[in-house]
Amino acid sequence: MRHRPRGDSRGILAPGRLLRQVRFRRHLPAPALGPWVEHYWLVDWELTEPFAQQVVPHPTVNVVFRRDGDGPESGEVAGVGLALFSITLAGTGRVSGVQFRPGGFHPFWQGSVAELT
Repeated sequence: MRHRPRGDSRGILAPGRLLRQVRFRRHLPAPALGPWVEHYWLVDWELTEPFAQQVVPHPTVNVVFRRDGDGPESGEVAGVGLALFSITLAGTGRVSGVQFRPGGFHPFWQGSVAELT
């Protein structure tokens, strides 16, 4: 049983640059969820200029919730990404997610995760 979430920057291109722009954290799930959930992750920002970040996706499913400024909240199930992606953050906002372990989303989605990609 881990006592701390993974502390590496795997998948984040130029992590030092990212961490100078945003607040990024990970938290472990409750022990009962450990077989399915890798960790929860949270990012919030308050930027004076737009910031673009590239990410190499992990071979897992993420459930993601986002709010930019005072705008509406949104949520999505993000399937296993197949390619590098870029996201641009601006103003203020926050995004949080649940990163499942490989195969950990299966109890919630019986089909192929490729359908979620």
